[in-house]
Amino acid sequence: MNVINDLAANQPMLHMANIYGRFTGIYFLSALVVKFDRYGRPYAGIKLSDVASSVQVNCFLPHALSMLTVPNVPVRVNVSVSRVSDNFCYKCDAIEIVAFEDFADEVGIYGLPLSVLNLQGIHQRFFNILENVHSVELLNFLSQSLVQGQICMNYCLCPGSLNHHHNYMGGLIEHSIEVAESILNDESLSDSEKQIGIVAALIHDIGKTKTLTPDLNRTTLGYFVDHDSLNLEICASAMTYLEKHRENDAVQLRHALTCNASGARYGFKAKTRLAVALKLFDGRSAKRSHIQLCYNASTAQQINATN
Repeated sequence: MNVINDLAANQPMLHMANIYGRFTGIYFLSALVVKFDRYGRPYAGIKLSDVASSVQVNCFLPHALSMLTVPNVPVRVNVSVSRVSDNFCYKCDAIEIVAFEDFADEVGIYGLPLSVLNLQGIHQRFFNILENVHSVELLNFLSQSLVQGQICMNYCLCPGSLNHHHNYMGGLIEHSIEVAESILNDESLSDSEKQIGIVAALIHDIGKTKTLTPDLNRTTLGYFVDHDSLNLEICASAMTYLEKHRENDAVQLRHALTCNASGARYGFKAKTRLAVALKLFDGRSAKRSHIQLCYNASTAQQINATN
């Protein structure tokens, strides 16, 4: 299974947009600004994003300007492509907002707008991990968890933490992928455990999409509620779906996401190999990042002192 090719079969990938004279699909509206033509008439300049790339599209439809109040939403578009000299131009002939539920159903987890992060290779690492999840129900659970409201954008852009580890834009998804990669490479886990573990790794910090902001600040909610307390809340609808179709997987996920690390005084201790592995690899990823950040800070101080 090649997930990039599978997605391209459902709708055109934006990095291939130049080969089409016209294309239709559901993409993430990641930016919208007002522009003016040579006669002073306003029109919308929109940025469409998918998992791998983004394109700038001109939209002269009057109702597109009203979308300024609702950025970061999925939209269904018809786009015509033309070439002027060495440049490609994209014109939007039709656009409508799509509900996140429909976006998740039609495009799935591969509709996550990873290209907004603009981090080399991040989408390929994400896909390489998902190649090892063969359960349609687990993939649907992941899609329903991540492809919803502001969660969708924040998951791609938020830091992993503010002060301790992965404290930079995109740190959350990079940390999540690192933990998932470690789960995949753990030979002590069965194939079934690895599939559940990959999904658990990718959402184990999903609560941070509500407690942190992409510009490295804490939200109002983040001052009062710890991110761990929000994980199951954010995934509640998806968990109901998973429990209906794969009850044991739902139990395993709930335990892995809520148990405490070794040595904690309160709460359930990790009782499964999967839960132990998740806690172990989560800590290792955070520690490696923290050491690297300290090293970078020390190096910067030495350079400043020298100068």
